[in-house]
Amino acid sequence: MNNDSTKDTAHKYLIYQLGRENFATPLIEVREVIEYRDAKPIPHTSSFFKGVINIRGEIVGVLDLRERLNIKEAGEPMAQLIFETDNGPLAAVVDRVHSVTVIMEKDLERRPAVHSAGEDRAYFLGVGKVEDRLLTVVTLRKILTPEQLIDLSSQPK
Repeated sequence: MNNDSTKDTAHKYLIYQLGRENFATPLIEVREVIEYRDAKPIPHTSSFFKGVINIRGEIVGVLDLRERLNIKEAGEPMAQLIFETDNGPLAAVVDRVHSVTVIMEKDLERRPAVHSAGEDRAYFLGVGKVEDRLLTVVTLRKILTPEQLIDLSSQPK
């Protein structure tokens, strides 16, 4: 098999902003994008878990992606990305959604050598190059550890 053909593969990504930074997530992982809604808080949950919202009769947990990724300069949240987990749907709070773009496999530096402070970073896919921008590419499916998902699913709704 020729490895050069995989470098020509293109995938669609949703570009969004957290603080001053641009991020990208595989478009196939995002069920929908909705306007920001305040969540009903649930007591005794992680600080990044903001509560639940009702989307067309479905109760969906809300996590602040900025807080989960330790982004200090957060703006006013404008949108939520709805995505599926093994324990049901979640909504990720983001500052702004920009666009959908194509990133060629050759322009995605998977798992570059970066220092990790012991944090589980299975969600980090790499750094994508689009025109003159660098995008942190993350998978929402792994934004929470299995333990965090279990903790959230055991909370009363």
